[in-house]
Amino acid sequence: MLRKPLIFALLAALAFAAPTPDILSYDAAFNFTWSIWDVVDNATNTSSLHVLPPNTTWVNQTCIGLVVFNASMYDQGWDYLQVVPNSSTVNMSNYYVGGYGEGYVTHDRIDFVYDSMGIYKLSPKAQTWVNEHIAYMEEQSSLQNSTFWVQVSNLLALMQGIADGYSARAKELGTRELNFTQIFYLNFNTEYGDVETAVDDELKEGVHFRATDRFQAQVKKRQYRDQHCSALIKVTSMSKPPLMMS
Repeated sequence: MLRKPLIFALLAALAFAAPTPDILSYDAAFNFTWSIWDVVDNATNTSSLHVLPPNTTWVNQTCIGLVVFNASMYDQGWDYLQVVPNSSTVNMSNYYVGGYGEGYVTHDRIDFVYDSMGIYKLSPKAQTWVNEHIAYMEEQSSLQNSTFWVQVSNLLALMQGIADGYSARAKELGTRELNFTQIFYLNFNTEYGDVETAVDDELKEGVHFRATDRFQAQVKKRQYRDQHCSALIKVTSMSKPPLMMS
């Protein structure tokens, strides 16, 4: 899959790549290829994912994915990420494996965004709506009874992988870990204004600002205006192009 990291922006398309990736060509000087490994502990008969830095390998273990990270944000304004999961040999979602690699490799970027932006503090009504929204997606996805919910399930697995990969790197560094909900909230930050407007009766009725503080009123006005900057990406089979709507 070739896209900008999820934590910064969703591309208008998600493309599945062949098992061997085309190395990103935006600026070869910034390209680094990491590898994702399924490491089996024979003593406990368990396995776990590990991400290795460029030019390293793990003897007698299975490589189940590659992550090509073009860390060029400070040079040209964007990082680029190409994830090529190949987890067919293990009982694991390619989406989860890809997300795990992304979360691990882009840990520092995610950490920077979290420190800079944080998680928007919602009103109680909006908080309830978001929690119910997540629970509804998880419930419907678990049924696997339609192609739509299968795709939602895949994208939830991707986000869970990002959280787990990020936290795996955080454990190595001894820094803050983030769970699925925190990663979801961080990606949902720009949508909170629409949720607040939809669930708050005063905002819906147009009585937006009772604060006497002019500055705070202006902040709210900017927060809650409808911006409608969203995209729907339908991931289809490799033989068909993605469906894109904005």
